[in-house]
Amino acid sequence: MCENSTRIICPVCGEIDKSLVEIYNISLRKQDFALSPVLPTCRQCNSEIEIADPPKGAELIILNGTCGSGKSTVAEEIMKRYGFAVIDGDCMLQVLRCRLGGRKAEYNSDEALDEIGREIDVLAALGYPIVLSHIILPKDWCRYKEIFLKRRLKYSHFLLKPDIDAAISRCNTRTCHKSVTPEYWIRYFDESLLFNGSADVFTIDNTDLTVDETVMKIMETHQRI
Repeated sequence: MCENSTRIICPVCGEIDKSLVEIYNISLRKQDFALSPVLPTCRQCNSEIEIADPPKGAELIILNGTCGSGKSTVAEEIMKRYGFAVIDGDCMLQVLRCRLGGRKAEYNSDEALDEIGREIDVLAALGYPIVLSHIILPKDWCRYKEIFLKRRLKYSHFLLKPDIDAAISRCNTRTCHKSVTPEYWIRYFDESLLFNGSADVFTIDNTDLTVDETVMKIMETHQRI
């Protein structure tokens, strides 16, 4: 069982071991990449599990940035190389839409933040360090920090900030999404994601960096915090 009094509860089977948890629901995934929606179920009966007394102090890397900034690609590499579990913003919204019976929710709504907190608790209970790949606007950062501080997460926040033309080009050529992100949204988020030298946000210009170089830069900084 999980440490720190954490218990994994299946509504049908009762308390179960973490080895009996299926973390992801691939059938909900709409993108063509390795990241999947976090919707944990019991492998014995397929019921969604709950976490009682989730642990505190999990490790979290936050990847922020406009569309095409490389969040998902970098998150996937950190997952593969370092064993992190990933909460992807698009995947989170797919889980939330499933919970809401098909109704869409805004990516920074209270419902979305509650879902992110739920997924953090699950992954922490299963013993994973976590990557959150999501667009977080400066005006919403305090709301996210409340989630992290409540759980005493050891977090580091990285803003991937490539040149706007590079971000637009990546969106136009990537194949993981079925549709091309409108240039308006790429520019909107790029212009909105200004944290004005905030001490707890590390900005990385990854215009000319490879994925490997970006990952190494993130991990070196994260490990120093």
